[in-house]
Amino acid sequence: MAVNKSTAVKVVDQSTNKKSENPSKNDDHSSQTVVLKRNPSIGPGYYAESKVITAPYRSFSYSSKFALAGYQTSFMNSIKSGAISGWKKYKVLPSVSAAQAIIESGWGRSDLAVRGKNLFGIKGSYNGQSIYFPTQEYVNGSYITINAAFRKYPNWSASVEDHGAFLAGNSRYKNLLGVTNYKTVAKYLQSDGYATAPTYAQTLINCIEDYNLNSWDSGQSGSGSGNSGSTTNESGNYTFKTATNIRTAPSTSASIVGQYNAGDTVHYIGKVVADGYTWLKYVGASGATRYVAVVNASSSGSTTNESGNYTFKTATNIRTAPSTSASIVGQYNAGDTVHYIGKVVADGYTWLKYVGASGATRYVAVVN
Repeated sequence: MAVNKSTAVKVVDQSTNKKSENPSKNDDHSSQTVVLKRNPSIGPGYYAESKVITAPYRSFSYSSKFALAGYQTSFMNSIKSGAISGWKKYKVLPSVSAAQAIIESGWGRSDLAVRGKNLFGIKGSYNGQSIYFPTQEYVNGSYITINAAFRKYPNWSASVEDHGAFLAGNSRYKNLLGVTNYKTVAKYLQSDGYATAPTYAQTLINCIEDYNLNSWDSGQSGSGSGNSGSTTNESGNYTFKTATNIRTAPSTSASIVGQYNAGDTVHYIGKVVADGYTWLKYVGASGATRYVAVVNASSSGSTTNESGNYTFKTATNIRTAPSTSASIVGQYNAGDTVHYIGKVVADGYTWLKYVGASGATRYVAVVN
């Protein structure tokens, strides 16, 4: 590869351990001038800065008068099967995978996405196939440019599915696997450290809502929700303790079609554990199957007054109540310590209760 003498970077070809000699355009060693760089604000991969979409992401509403551009429609059609396959195999929500692909590849227009079908800037090989691109690395106090191997995929769909395998194979992301609420998954990705931008979760949420990507999750929240095996056929009557939404599926992202008020009673024919709730399954007056969440059922009688100090193992959100749907008001980082005054079991987590500097009671989940 020809080196621009005006730049102060050294070029190393990892494939030969020698100075690059401008390989042929006919092989998979890049002869382009684009240099891929780490950009932890959007993800753990390598990206061409001109092609990524930065936060906050909000171009237009999907339901507005504006139509998708042709390349956007083509890209979405190309990755949809891979996103759904990633859910079925690895339990990574399709809408979130799609949003990440859009943001990290600039709608598939990055050089790596075009030439290697690699949407997430992942190094290495895929089924023995690699493509080489220059990357900027900081070594021994200075930046050098290395011709590094990146995974080369047969198509974009394979790249999205492999991204699911990446998340499923990394223990830090285990809390988001099988979760059917895209907002929850987006927040988990941010708190788990996938990207460092403080607006990353909202960027994903905006992208999903702008392009109606949550429609890809339809039908995944029941039989394919990652909660299979957690359905029971028990039946009975339940009296609501608070106003509760009626939904089309056992998920907080499913459509709301009505509401029960406190004091109302429903006859249910099954229970489903999903999205951190126990859902009651019943047949509505129309004959359609409906679901309602048992609110606060898991935390009833499960509060203890024990106290102590806890050191966080990972970045953890601070919330106003012991629930993943409660407002986030701050965050602790790995290594930080909090003095708690109680524990609450709710939403599938053990929550530490403490009093913040403002005097308000706050809650943090114990994430293992």
